[in-house]
Formats: sequence, C-alpha cells, structure tokens
Amino acid sequence: MLKFITYKNFTFIFFLIFLKFLLVYLVLFFNFGNDIFLKNGDAETYHLYATGYLYDRVATNFWFWFLKELNTFGLYNRQIVLYFILFINSILLPIFYTAIISQSDFIRNHVYYFLSLFLVFFFPSILYHSFDIYRDVVMLFVFFLALYVVKVNNLKFNISFLYVLIFGLWLFWFRDYLGFAFLASYFLSKYIRVDGRGFYFKLLIYVFSLFVLNYVGVFDPLIEYRNWFVENDANTNLKIDFSNKAMFFANFSNSAFIQLFGFYFINFSSFLLFVLESIPFIVCLIYVIRNRNMFNFFLNFCFIFFIIYTSIWLISNDNFGTAIRLRWFSYFPIFMCALIIFQMKKGDKK
Repeated sequence: MLKFITYKNFTFIFFLIFLKFLLVYLVLFFNFGNDIFLKNGDAETYHLYATGYLYDRVATNFWFWFLKELNTFGLYNRQIVLYFILFINSILLPIFYTAIISQSDFIRNHVYYFLSLFLVFFFPSILYHSFDIYRDVVMLFVFFLALYVVKVNNLKFNISFLYVLIFGLWLFWFRDYLGFAFLASYFLSKYIRVDGRGFYFKLLIYVFSLFVLNYVGVFDPLIEYRNWFVENDANTNLKIDFSNKAMFFANFSNSAFIQLFGFYFINFSSFLLFVLESIPFIVCLIYVIRNRNMFNFFLNFCFIFFIIYTSIWLISNDNFGTAIRLRWFSYFPIFMCALIIFQMKKGDKK
C-alpha cells in the first residue's frame, strides 16, 4: 500500500505535506483566513453534546457517540480532536486514496498521479471542513477504508463479506443512507453490470423506477426531511419543491444540475468551488461513462454506489452548503474510477 513512497516522488510528496502543514499552522496560530475557514456551526453542537451541555440530545450518529465516550473516559479535548482530523486530512486520506487508485507502476511513471494526489491534498471543501471537529473528514476516511476493503477483497462471499458488512454498518452509523448505499451496491454489483451495451437503457429504467417509487410514497420520508431545510430557511437553501409527484423528473434534474454538478453561483466562493471541484468531476464522469466497457468488479461497484447514493441525497437535501459535503462521496468514487481506467488504457492493468 505504501509503494508510492519511492525516492523518485518523495520530494514532491514531502513538498505537498510541507505546504499543507504550513497552511494549517497559519490558520491555527496566526488566524490566517479567519473569515474564510469554517468555525463552530455543527461542530459546536458536537462539542456541547460531548461535554454534557446537551444532555437531552440523542446521539444520532457515530460522531456524537464517539466524542461523548471520549469525554466519559476523560480523553476528550476539542483541540486534540481537531489535530486528529487534520492528521487524517493531511496524511491518512492521501495514503488510502493512493492505495485505492494505484495500478502497477502507474504511480511511479505518470504525472497524473501527482495531479490526483494534489487534488486530495488540497480539495477545497475538505480543507474548509477540517478546522473544527466536524464528522465529515473522519467519515470520508472511513469511506476510503471501506472502498479499500472492497478493492483488495474483490467482494467474495467469504470472510471479506464480514469486512464489507462491518464497514457498511459503520458508515450507516455515520449517515444512514451512506451505509445503505454502500451495502446495497455490494449486493447489486454481484448481479448487475453497467458496462457495455444497454447502459443508457438501464439508466432510463432506473430513473423511471425512481419516479414510480416516489409516486407510491417510498421517498416521502426523504422529502419530509428535505422540507426541514425549507422550514429552517438559510441563505443557501434551493427551495426545490418535490411535493408535486408529477414534476419529479424536472425537480430531480434541477437538483442534480445545481447540487451535484455545481451550477450554483451566488458568490465568488461558489464559482471557485465549481471550477476546482465540479469541473474535474464532470470531466471524470464523462470519461468514465465513455470507457465503461473497461469496468472491472471494483469499478462496477463504485459506479453503482455513485448512482444509488447520489440519487438519495439529491432527493433528500435542499441546501447547497450541505450538498458540498454530501457530494464528496459521489465525487471521489468517480475520480478513482477515472484514474484506474486511465491506467488500464495505458496498459498497466493488473
């Protein structure tokens, strides 16, 4: 897994780490970008719950429970947890990202590897959410671990099934539909192939199935949750109304256009996110679809996960600020697929 740390690229990686920690140092100790980087918000809720001030709050996810347990054993310190999140961001995420995308000698011979590593090192919204005790970076790390387990075990129904189940339930504890999408993709990948001919027909059937499920009320709990954003109005709420079931296709497309593809420009920051995050995703998605005939089991799994998970949060979420975090788990499987396919086309297939 650490074969990418060779003499040839060590200097480059060290330079990236130096830049990252220089930025972290400036932000933490010199208030660099004090009006830019995210502070408090949900993190304050996590802190208050961990320290017992929100005693009537239910631990709705793993992060609430984990921080509370740390405090119970006298191990909780907000600053230390922050450093732990920054360590995950700066060191562990790039390591496991590299372990997932690496194919043969690609990582030693191609500049595209360095560009992809640079992407995960300085992905704007990940960095943005790393300067307080938010769960999102930790959750992304667990997701990377889960994908790594999927890749190295090739999803056989033996002991590897236990590993997949454990990570799926862990992701479910972090965010229920993330874990659901992961486990559902595991089973569907055994029987459904999205490569080759019939791709667009299968996609059409899937979208039509979403319409039917919505019409009979299966998605009503998701839409009720979406309405919570409308009732708790915020500057980045989209106000896309899914209550008219006949307009499901239009609303779903509108939600995807804005939230997934990032066509939402209310200020310079939103435009910058579109350029730095959404455009690379769109390019990689097109590349993956055009080369879907090269899907192996892992790539098939990643694409099915992308479809299922993305569909759920596009229906249930109405806030663009939240979408920026939710779409990490849609973007990175596609980034990984694109890089692995590129290596296959270069003849480095395992």
